[in-house]
Amino acid sequence: MTLVSTLFLSLFVTVAFVPIFRGVAVRAHIMDVPNERKVHSSPIPKSGGLAMALGFCIPILLWLPPDRFVVSVMIGSAILVAAGLADDMYVLGYKSKFLAQIAAALVVILYGGVRITTLGTLLPEGFVLPPALSFPFTLLVMLGVTNAVNLADGLDGLAGGIAMMTFLCICALAFRSGETAIAIMSLAMLGALFGFLSFNTYPASVFMGDAGSQFLGFVSIVLPLKMSQAYSPLSPVLPLLIVGLPVIDTLIVMSERIRSGRSPFVADHNHFHHKLLGIGLFHTEAVFIIYLLQSIFVLSAYVFRFYSDWFILALYLVLSGAIIVFSHAACVYDLRIRRFDLIDRVIKGRLKILKDKNRVLHVSAVVLYYLLPALLIANCLLAKDIPDYATVLSLILVPFIICCWALNNRMLGNAVRTILYFMIPAAIYFSQDQPMSFSGLDFSLVYLGSCIVCLVTALITVRLNRRENSFRSSPMDFLILVIALCVSPLLNSIMDPQKARMFLIQILIFFYCYEILLNEKRKGRNIATATTVGALLIIALKGALL
Repeated sequence: MTLVSTLFLSLFVTVAFVPIFRGVAVRAHIMDVPNERKVHSSPIPKSGGLAMALGFCIPILLWLPPDRFVVSVMIGSAILVAAGLADDMYVLGYKSKFLAQIAAALVVILYGGVRITTLGTLLPEGFVLPPALSFPFTLLVMLGVTNAVNLADGLDGLAGGIAMMTFLCICALAFRSGETAIAIMSLAMLGALFGFLSFNTYPASVFMGDAGSQFLGFVSIVLPLKMSQAYSPLSPVLPLLIVGLPVIDTLIVMSERIRSGRSPFVADHNHFHHKLLGIGLFHTEAVFIIYLLQSIFVLSAYVFRFYSDWFILALYLVLSGAIIVFSHAACVYDLRIRRFDLIDRVIKGRLKILKDKNRVLHVSAVVLYYLLPALLIANCLLAKDIPDYATVLSLILVPFIICCWALNNRMLGNAVRTILYFMIPAAIYFSQDQPMSFSGLDFSLVYLGSCIVCLVTALITVRLNRRENSFRSSPMDFLILVIALCVSPLLNSIMDPQKARMFLIQILIFFYCYEILLNEKRKGRNIATATTVGALLIIALKGALL
């Protein structure tokens, strides 16, 4: 229960505070102004890191005992968030950044006891690094990864998505190894990242800033180092794969700068994501490719966690070598991609007629407007064993949503979306063992068929809709799918595997369809809001009476 509460609380805190800090950033002029290296065209507030830090810290302060390691991570994170905020406001030099990073690293090394003392079988058997070597080596690794993640923050959703897969891997490894504190800390970061990415996915409305990227890089290396050293059965080389792509990207960029006679600390537009954009990929396509590469790194870390240290190192070098070869080829041979739309080529005549007349689009939208809310209401009606806190929370949220709705408050969309993120899994979970029957008739097949119809109509709506502000598939969809695949084995331990699969499939369908509904015109948003209010009232009423 603590693990689930940590995830949801960090998500809720982050989603609640991102709009607040965004408004403060606009008034305080803490903005990321476009230049020749930036891909965005208008100033964007860079205050998301503050909301992420709060989302990360609050569950940890509530549920973890204040031992030396936990306290050191909190202090180190606070140092980097403060220094990053100062950099976002006043643009500090790289020397000032390094001093803050060194101070944060020293806290976890000296007080938290995080230190690289062994490299496993890469060194002679039984060899332990002496303090004169382990101390500076640990410091160097922490500084390198912190800056690598900081430098990876170059596209909307990029650094956050990469880090999200890193912490998914850390959480899975910690859960399997019985490292409860690290599992809770990684879940707190996952919730914070998921909440932040809902605002940071292309086109982003807020950036994490240096306050977020430095803090993110720091925690992403401290946790795996703590987990893979000392007497851990995990390979000490495993953090290489867990951190993954940012490290090799930073090494490539810095080596290219040095080779060309420039300072390795002078920013340019030669990162891996710049090269992907240079070959003709769109913003979201470049981010998706990097997500895919990072997922290969972290999946390899999980699958091969007990393999030999030499094997893991060789695997990392092979994956890194492939990226190096591509980066070199993209520069030397001026690679460009050619686009080919299969659907438009094969059935372009018929498809054009359908698009022009909007017949299919209109029908699919109508089905989505009414069938999806009906399915959510059905799950709420079938729900039982509703906990008391869900009843109380529903009674609190109903008047809040109604007030925002009546006042046409800008918070309404984010509030409804956040509540649905919590309510959909809960409603499906509490109703999954209930028979879908009425007067002797079994409606389970009807329910399943309706879910499929919703998914099909949602896909049609996305494919045929050409409005600029309509929903578009994004790399965030890939992250949600990865999360579902990672959560599936954990659910198998508390429910039947077949039920676990159906549970996840239903959640994914509902999430995807509701995102489309919330991004449609006012009618769609109003229907989603009304459904949310109705579902909350049903949960509150059933929780109070049953």
